[in-house]
Amino acid sequence: MRRIVLTVFLGTVVTCLQLAAAAPTGTIVGTVTDPSQGAIPGAQITVTAPATGFSRTVSSANDGGFIFPLLPVGIYTVTVTATGFQRFEQTGVEVTANSSVT
Repeated sequence: MRRIVLTVFLGTVVTCLQLAAAAPTGTIVGTVTDPSQGAIPGAQITVTAPATGFSRTVSSANDGGFIFPLLPVGIYTVTVTATGFQRFEQTGVEVTANSSVT
């Protein structure tokens, strides 16, 4: 009897872990450029989900590109800062399941 209960319990735990790992996510990608469309490497890009407080920061690559993969579904604010440039902020960026937002 104990073996059956333990097997059912472990099966339930494994199933729950698999479902949690399969939580819906999306991606935000972009390129940081100056007014003449020149790439800005090393800019700091932060995405924040105001509803949850979730936040992540990356730096732009040499070509100005950046990517935030595997973001939980939600509404985000994207903030960009770079030395010598004004701060940029975009609110209301919606990430949906299996999507890529530019």
